[in-house]
Amino acid sequence: MLKLGEKFSGICVAGCALWLGAAINVMAAEWQVNKELSGNKDICTLTSAKMPVDDGYQKVSAQIIVDNNAVIVKTESELDPGFSDIVMKVGNRDSIQMDKVSQKKQAVFESNYGKIIEQFKQGREVTVTLRFWPTWPVTGTHPVSFSLIGFTKAYTEATTCK
Repeated sequence: MLKLGEKFSGICVAGCALWLGAAINVMAAEWQVNKELSGNKDICTLTSAKMPVDDGYQKVSAQIIVDNNAVIVKTESELDPGFSDIVMKVGNRDSIQMDKVSQKKQAVFESNYGKIIEQFKQGREVTVTLRFWPTWPVTGTHPVSFSLIGFTKAYTEATTCK
């Protein structure tokens, strides 16, 4: 016959194991490889988990997309490139400035692609500083951070994607 303490202990062990399993799945899901067919060729991209960011007027999400030419930060709100302060920074390294805005809602980082990929592989977190709404009253910059846990494994998988 189980005593109350033994029963609780068993429940805690089972519950803690479930919680730990869920935490591991969340960390592994920070970066995902996506495979698409473009013409006769498979194209593979990496996507980060979507993260919430305040655009100065509302909460929206941002996501990093990595292809074989660029690192793109895609948002739900229109970006304002007018101040040249949309940047990304891995850990305590120097900030890397965005090259351009594409389709109004994508900050494109191309010219430092190799440097960014190496920093992503070595880092634990990247913070992207965004600025929104070029035709509205200025709301300043808005930082959003993304985990880099699992990036190297996903990047390796994407580079061998066929």
